Amino acid sequence: MKALRAGGGRAQPLAGTTLGLLFEKPSTRTRVSFETGMHQLGGHALFLSMGDIQLSRGGMPQDIRISPDGAVFYVADMHAGGVFVIDGDRFTEIEFIPTGVGAHGLYPSRDATRLFVINRGTHMVYAAPGTSKGSITVIDFATRKIVAQWPIKGGGSPDMGNLSEDGRVLWLSGRFDDVVYAIDTTNGELIRRIKVGTEPHGLTVWPQPG
Repeated sequence: MKALRAGGGRAQPLAGTTLGLLFEKPSTRTRVSFETGMHQLGGHALFLSMGDIQLSRGGMPQDIRISPDGAVFYVADMHAGGVFVIDGDRFTEIEFIPTGVGAHGLYPSRDATRLFVINRGTHMVYAAPGTSKGSITVIDFATRKIVAQWPIKGGGSPDMGNLSEDGRVLWLSGRFDDVVYAIDTTNGELIRRIKVGTEPHGLTVWPQPG
């Protein structure tokens, strides 16, 4: 990409892509970084303040995803314990879907039919190991209804992660239990619980499609 730009060209791998930016607290540096990066890669960044969205209940938004048809935003809120559905044109709340305590990460299925909502099991920023009862809620994109609720077997604190390339496994960090979970996306079964370092947060799953 650097060589292409040096020669006067411009790579646009994110052309036609919109990135929604939602901050619990203002962060000029983070906002400028994302907006600049999206512009350089051919995409568009959309900044949404809490005043713009006007949610029905105060909370702590953690993650945001756009629906496959581009009509609505899904916003996971850790304090509210669920997902706000936001009209993409009007920036108004359509509905709130309760999913579980500590709603955190959002991950669409590879076929874009389901949304996996990761519930950390606590709305606190810290919890003692072995005290969280985390779960995964599955929402159908077409109906916006919950179609499955998968508790982490034996308890846990699922946080952030991603899907495997084929979409069969959902990899998640166990923030307060110092583990990584591998979850079967067909039935929610816990495939593996892998011990790692202290308070794992984000995960990079590689390779990814494309």
